[in-house]
Amino acid sequence: ILDNPVSIIWEFDSYTTPESEDVMVCAKLVDQELMSSISVFATFTANTAEENKDYISSTHTLKFDPGQSSSNSSLQCTNLTIINDRIVEDSEMFFLALHPSPGYETLVKFTGSPTRIIIKDDDVVKLDWNYNNVMLREGDDLQNEACVEVIDGELERPVTCFLDTQSNTAVGGMDYTDFVGTSIVIPVGSTNGTLVCTTLFVTNDNILEDTEKLSIYLSSNDSAASIPDGIAIASLTILEDPHDLVAIGMETATYTWNEPQQATACAEIMASGVQSLERNVSVNIVFLNETALEGDDFLALSSLELTFTAGQAVGSKECINVDVLDDLIVEEDFETFTISVTPSGVDADVLQLENSTSQVSIKEDNDTVTVGLQHSAYAELEGGSGAYVCAELLAGSRLLEREVTVQFTTNLATPGASSLDLQLLNLFPLTFTYGQQDGDLQCTTILFTKDT
Repeated sequence: ILDNPVSIIWEFDSYTTPESEDVMVCAKLVDQELMSSISVFATFTANTAEENKDYISSTHTLKFDPGQSSSNSSLQCTNLTIINDRIVEDSEMFFLALHPSPGYETLVKFTGSPTRIIIKDDDVVKLDWNYNNVMLREGDDLQNEACVEVIDGELERPVTCFLDTQSNTAVGGMDYTDFVGTSIVIPVGSTNGTLVCTTLFVTNDNILEDTEKLSIYLSSNDSAASIPDGIAIASLTILEDPHDLVAIGMETATYTWNEPQQATACAEIMASGVQSLERNVSVNIVFLNETALEGDDFLALSSLELTFTAGQAVGSKECINVDVLDDLIVEEDFETFTISVTPSGVDADVLQLENSTSQVSIKEDNDTVTVGLQHSAYAELEGGSGAYVCAELLAGSRLLEREVTVQFTTNLATPGASSLDLQLLNLFPLTFTYGQQDGDLQCTTILFTKDT
């Protein structure tokens, strides 16, 4: 035995083990049979794996007994303790070398190269969105962050995740900038509660619309990333920009309509507000009587609530129909009233009124009244109190809404009669006034001269 020292080497050049398991390593005889026992021990050399952090460095002695040899594949093995640190990290390694135990130095001539122990990390980091149903504000990018949270775990290497957006009522490319395979890296040093955020850009589109929704998906190809169900989904709500208002006003400042006529008055989307609609907006039309009266001079033929619908844009109009009535009343050449657009209660907060009132003038047609003498004959004594002669608004004449003036004339029909026979008192023009109607009179007196 003393003349023939033995060679003892590791069974394998390297061993690979998951971090969650210990690893068994074995040494073997190379070239001969033992006649007596031989002892060797192992020493550790750290590399990327650190002593007593990633593995336990303790004394490991391997003893071969007499009769063991290379031919019978005799091995001596020992277990190495691997520390499961629950930290996501890269694969790590250390080295293990064989040495003769004290007193056996002359009996072991060769121990081979150190074997390499590779620890493959099998820890995971639990990741999820740190919110759900988040409210984003259109046009305010600073508030619109999508954040991934480390729920459990610690990183000593980065973990890459991917973000993908999914349209709902919000449309990618129109209402927000799409995430399509966008990467987000959870950095080294991240631990429970760490947030890693990226900005979701919401488009300030200058369009009036309802609250919109989208979803954002979180996934990863990294085996160390533990994500609920493999894909975490967050629901996001985009709130409409409070500065997006629709400007609505009357299409023109004035209308002139004839009596009678069926006319239209229109409200219009103005350029000073949003450029288009993606939701309905309603306004009300209000009449304000002036000299023209609703029900007497004009009447709405359609609803006074106007609704602008999704898809309409600047310049779009919604109109009401108005019947200008033929009232058969003698009135001023023009009567007026105003038409105004006002907010509907439910849409008042998104409405900006502009040029909201129109003045309407109704042009009088040729309405007439019939005027005649109250009696067909009068008789009066010469030198008496005189004849009280009256003009009358005859049947068929309606209420007057302006003054109408008539004039008496006299005709001396009897031979020999002359103007000397008459005293024409108060024979000035007679005026029927506002509010008079069928049967009303305007009168004057004619005296007959006593000529002796």
